[in-house]
Amino acid sequence: MLEWINGEGPGSGAATLALLSAGGLIRRQDSGPAGTLAVVDRSGGFYTAAAAGLGLSPEGILLVRARSEGEWQWAMEQVLRSPAIDVALTWAGSLDDRVFRRWQLAAELGGGVGMLVRSSEVMGQASWASTRLMVRGCVGEEWAGGRRWRVRVLSGGVGRGAWRAGYQEREVMLELNDETGGLRLLPRLERTVPPGVSATG
Repeated sequence: MLEWINGEGPGSGAATLALLSAGGLIRRQDSGPAGTLAVVDRSGGFYTAAAAGLGLSPEGILLVRARSEGEWQWAMEQVLRSPAIDVALTWAGSLDDRVFRRWQLAAELGGGVGMLVRSSEVMGQASWASTRLMVRGCVGEEWAGGRRWRVRVLSGGVGRGAWRAGYQEREVMLELNDETGGLRLLPRLERTVPPGVSATG
């Protein structure tokens, strides 16, 4: 299970990076057809056409509309449990520990990857995710061709322990080219140069 945490509100880019990551996983097939991404949507705000703008084929997306909290929890568990689903993605706020644990066990059984997009308000809560990624938009560092984000890999208390504030494993900067859909890791030198200043001095 992976948690994509919005570091600066809903528009920080966590959902965009989660979808890009999911797209990379379902395309990473040695042979045969591409995999399947299941999106469990309880708000009604997800559209496959928007995902297509990130390089995801609508044919590879299973969209599940949940009409209640209980239906959403059940649907997410079922798609995580299914071996036919490569990646299962949903948006989650505060989550009961028992539900989270069931999802984590279902993902292990199904063999796919579960992804949760969440707000930073959940950071003090225990997590069954193997990895938590904090995503922050780079205000003032955008360039004409796309967007940039800082992504911090956080070490969290998987299971019993809660996330420890201030602890980090690594932070990187990613850049998305909106024209080509390409995502790249910026070199350290390029990341440290302020906007408008040449890297050569």
